[in-house]
Amino acid sequence: PPGAARPPRSRPAAIAPHRSRRRAGTAAMRPTPGRARGVDRTASGRIGRSTSASARPTRSQSADPPIRRHPGAPASRCAGDAIGRAARGGRREPARTGVRAVRRCILTAMIASRSRTPSALRLAPPAAIVAVAAGVVATAAPARADEPASGRAAAEYVVEPGGSASFEVPVNAAFVTVLYFPDRVVSAVASDKRRFDIRARGDTVTLRPRTEQAGVTANLNVQTESLKVSVILKTVPKSHALAQVVFKRADAEAEFERRVRAEVDRRTRELERAIARRRAQLDDEVARRARADLAARALARLETQRLTAIARNDDNVIVRVPQVAFIGDDAYLFFEIQNRDRTPYRVARVDLHHNGKPVGGPALLAGGGGGGLLGTVPSGKRVRGVVVVPSALRLAREPLTLTVSEPDGRRRVVVDEVVLP
Repeated sequence: PPGAARPPRSRPAAIAPHRSRRRAGTAAMRPTPGRARGVDRTASGRIGRSTSASARPTRSQSADPPIRRHPGAPASRCAGDAIGRAARGGRREPARTGVRAVRRCILTAMIASRSRTPSALRLAPPAAIVAVAAGVVATAAPARADEPASGRAAAEYVVEPGGSASFEVPVNAAFVTVLYFPDRVVSAVASDKRRFDIRARGDTVTLRPRTEQAGVTANLNVQTESLKVSVILKTVPKSHALAQVVFKRADAEAEFERRVRAEVDRRTRELERAIARRRAQLDDEVARRARADLAARALARLETQRLTAIARNDDNVIVRVPQVAFIGDDAYLFFEIQNRDRTPYRVARVDLHHNGKPVGGPALLAGGGGGGLLGTVPSGKRVRGVVVVPSALRLAREPLTLTVSEPDGRRRVVVDEVVLP
């Protein structure tokens, strides 16, 4: 404040040398009507920003509580302002001056509370202490976001039973590495106990290097009731170290895999049986619904009509259309293929058209077929077939064309003038 001497750093008790100066400083800091509080203006001025008595108070100054109720409150606000300017790192307030600005705020709070010792800091609210600590951390050493917090989770090794094996385990002093074994650890002997802390308990061995130097190696021989394992310990950065290492016996691993396969086979057989049962039930359900639908259609309309359409090709293959059956809205057009040729007639397609547009549905041949064929008519034989005509009422008394052919359209037979009554 005006009239107060700057205290030396070594002796905070010399801040107020005599009563008159302390009284004058107190009078200068006492808030008066019509102007901003002197402590806030003085605190802001001592960190590099001056404010005249007639200047308009800022928002933070006008909202300050009374000094006598909270002696440390100006220090918290002053420290917050100093930290904000230091964090921005402008040309007028470099980031490296943040700590010095915070120190000046502390001295200002000590003068305002008329204290002779730094014990006034204990009277300040927690916000002041938090602000000072945040300023020191923010300006001194910001944390690195890309620094790893720990190493890899775990590793697993398989050891032959009754034999011995050697493995390398990377470790770091930042955390404890645990070695898990399939049975009780009998002994654990290390070559360098001075730089590695190793302890064995039950079926585990816990270890941690006492040095943070990278590249330090040591040998650890572990003997359990069934295994002998040699572990090469090597200190590495945290990002490459292991936190857990599991050692398994090869026969135990093979037994586990065998049990897994057996369980998978058992469950697979159960699923196959369940699928077979469900498929049989589904087939029965489909057949039941098909019969019910056919019965409903037959109740609506069931009649047959005779037809006389016939055609033949140059290979002595004759196609006759003797009749049509109406069941509900659909028609079933029956045809017969007679093969007088010396070679079998392989039926690949049966199409029904009206004015060049396909109107026929599925087609079947007696005896069935395979390999992409509807069926085969041997030489000198006759085979019956049927083609479904959906919604046949719209095609009544309209000329239709029935086409029967082999693969690639060979030896085609076209029956014209197939008229449904």
